Amino acid sequence: MTYGRACTLRVRVDLGLLRSHLINEDGRAVEPIAVRRWLIEAGFLPDAEADGWWLVREDDLGHLEPSEVLDLAETADATT
Repeated sequence: MTYGRACTLRVRVDLGLLRSHLINEDGRAVEPIAVRRWLIEAGFLPDAEADGWWLVREDDLGHLEPSEVLDLAETADATT
């Protein structure tokens, strides 16, 4: 329970699996750049300190399926 404060998490996403779950209008998987755009629109930010990791508020993590998360770590700071 967070009591008004949402933790910021570091998440390593299986971009290939996520890409296969994101289908465009003609039934094919979207381009890799569209996966990054989708993550950013869903509240994820690339972690500048760790390649392949994303920062996300705990509340926004639900945009991903559990199988799309390769690794997860709580950061030391919290956002309001």
